[in-house]
Amino acid sequence: MKTQAWKEYLYFSRKERAAVLILLLITITCCLLPRWVKTSPVPPRLATVILQQSSDSLHLMAAPPSTEVRPVNSTVAKASLFAFNPNTLPLEGWLQLGLSPKVAHTIINYRNKGGHFYKPDDIRKIYGLPEAEASRLLPYIQLPANVPVAIPGTPYSSKHAVSIDINTATAEDWKRFPGIGEVLSKRIVAFRNSVGGFTSIDQVAQTYGIKDSVFLLMKPYLQLHSIPSKE
Repeated sequence: MKTQAWKEYLYFSRKERAAVLILLLITITCCLLPRWVKTSPVPPRLATVILQQSSDSLHLMAAPPSTEVRPVNSTVAKASLFAFNPNTLPLEGWLQLGLSPKVAHTIINYRNKGGHFYKPDDIRKIYGLPEAEASRLLPYIQLPANVPVAIPGTPYSSKHAVSIDINTATAEDWKRFPGIGEVLSKRIVAFRNSVGGFTSIDQVAQTYGIKDSVFLLMKPYLQLHSIPSKE
């Protein structure tokens, strides 16, 4: 009788055995889980960086907005404009005008290789010089009016061009231009007298015998100070 009573206490139904098994698995899993999953602590250096970034963010949020006005272009702000001759201005002068060192060296190299500024607008052909910068410098460019300047690219290398007034120049003055000899110089003066004086510089090209290439070379040096009145 006693043995049968113990069997009744130790006997489990199928559902009870399944519940005990599940409970046992849960218990074992809870005991082994901390060993399977090891959480590595945050390195001290990384923790310091995170704290510093958080502190900086809070500081920026609390700081008042800056009212400092910074110049957009410090080179232009320091520039000083003055009258200058682009054919003789040294490197320091170009920098003082506000040009970048790269553009200033480009101009010096251009002159060292034989380049010359014959008229103020020639400043626009400098590589790397912005159009706005060229327009800013144009009013301050001064080129001597009567300084002999060699005209390259012609077979008359011994001749030099000089700026002249087309209504007062003599035949000797015209002969200074490459391509203008004894005959053409007198013909220009005769044509001018026949029309009562030139009214435009382009009218010189109407003189019989002057080639277009010759006229284009000397045109930058021709000036018209007074236009004759038509009576």
